[in-house]
Amino acid sequence: SANSRVLLRMENEGYLGLSEFYCVLTYAGVIGFVLAICFCTCRTRVPTLYAPRTLKRMLELEEITPELPESCCGWIKPIIRRTAIEIGLTAGVDAASFVVFEEVLLIICGLSCVVACATMIPSFVTAKGGWVDFDLLTLNNVPLNINDNGLDWRFWAIVGVAWAHGLISWAVILMGLYTVDEVRCAVHDHVGAFQHYTLIAKNVPPDLRTEEALKEYYQGLDPQGGGVFAVRFVRDFGEDHEKNVRRYTATWRKLRRAETFQAEKPDKVLMRRKSCCGPKVEI
Repeated sequence: SANSRVLLRMENEGYLGLSEFYCVLTYAGVIGFVLAICFCTCRTRVPTLYAPRTLKRMLELEEITPELPESCCGWIKPIIRRTAIEIGLTAGVDAASFVVFEEVLLIICGLSCVVACATMIPSFVTAKGGWVDFDLLTLNNVPLNINDNGLDWRFWAIVGVAWAHGLISWAVILMGLYTVDEVRCAVHDHVGAFQHYTLIAKNVPPDLRTEEALKEYYQGLDPQGGGVFAVRFVRDFGEDHEKNVRRYTATWRKLRRAETFQAEKPDKVLMRRKSCCGPKVEI
């Protein structure tokens, strides 16, 4: 196979040639394309897999990310058009910093590809160092001898392009740091403007069990304070809530199984064993 030939050549010659590089690059491209297709497909087929683990309930304070289109590739355009500040306000500074880091890497890699294809590789290939394969595309192929006219002009071209590439890369990194700092300040100002405290109350009297009545009651306790921003009623399910949910889920699955069995075989009765060796009983 192609992989075995690549490994064999590495053992015998100690380096990879262009043909092996193209082989590995093709494999990587195919794997990346398949993973992208799987992600786009699973995003619509299994939405709970990529759904947020927690839901924001204080909509007056928290920024909510707009929902993405349900199409297979509809997420690409909204994600690209979303700014770092929007990501910071909805998902946090860490998420925005990671996105900015990926953007900086993408810009630097794209710049490196342009520089390599437009300047570096032509300069190396047109030299006459006598090298082959990958060494043909490196500085090894540029002769090191000094002639009457000094060093080969390719050295000066490579040095100039390398300095320009380095300066632009550092400028891109600096812009990324400024963007992260801007996001951090924006998130800090947003949180500071809506500084609030959460109060949990139990055994609320029946006459105060409305949002308006409870809000007016607490507002009257501290008329000089910042005020009551919002009131939300939640239900206390008790300590056995998780156990009851599991029992409900198991019972619901049995009911669905019985309904399916009854629809497929209406003339039969679904039977099951209560214990491992006990007799079957009708459900």
